[in-house]
Amino acid sequence: MFLALCLTTAGLIRQLIQQQTGQSQFNSDLRRLVPWALIGLGLGFIFIVLQAWLEYRRRTHDPTWILQFQKTFDNMTEERKIAALCLTQHKDHLNDLKKYEKELEDIDDVLDFFEDIGFYMRGDQISPEVAHHHLYHWIRGYWQASEKYVKAWQAKEPARWNHLEMLFETITEIEVSESSVVKARLVLEPDQLDKFLNDEIARVKPSESGV
Repeated sequence: MFLALCLTTAGLIRQLIQQQTGQSQFNSDLRRLVPWALIGLGLGFIFIVLQAWLEYRRRTHDPTWILQFQKTFDNMTEERKIAALCLTQHKDHLNDLKKYEKELEDIDDVLDFFEDIGFYMRGDQISPEVAHHHLYHWIRGYWQASEKYVKAWQAKEPARWNHLEMLFETITEIEVSESSVVKARLVLEPDQLDKFLNDEIARVKPSESGV
């Protein structure tokens, strides 16, 4: 509507400018309306820009979806423990699906969860800023621990977990921007990755898991 109004007003202004002097009082009155029309268009433009900026801010920090996912993830203690144990025990066999496919299935639940986050982020239902704020630590840890496994599956099924790497790369760029460190420094060293997995394993006590 605003664009249509701009085009209509621009056409009117052009017509009035092209009018010869000495026209009727009606045309003279129309010319006096031009500055007011321009002011109105300017105020309308400012209002639209402000509204768009506020909507962008709202969507960027909207917690509606991520809080539901956060709750689900917090309740996935058993799945996370099993995945972390599997990644620890089979870290040298992650790309050997032919021999270890059944054993490596224990990683899938956690990867499926993060795949959903990436899917909804790509669909603008979850902003990268929100995903980074709530889940960066775990997305980085599980992605770096399981990247070989994901790539092995994608060699067979290219669409499998096809939002996961995009999710990791996108929120890593946010981490780089906020922490002012080069991307290479965000890669976990082997001992750091081991600590991450051990922390995930320790989230479930033996009495809770039945192990």
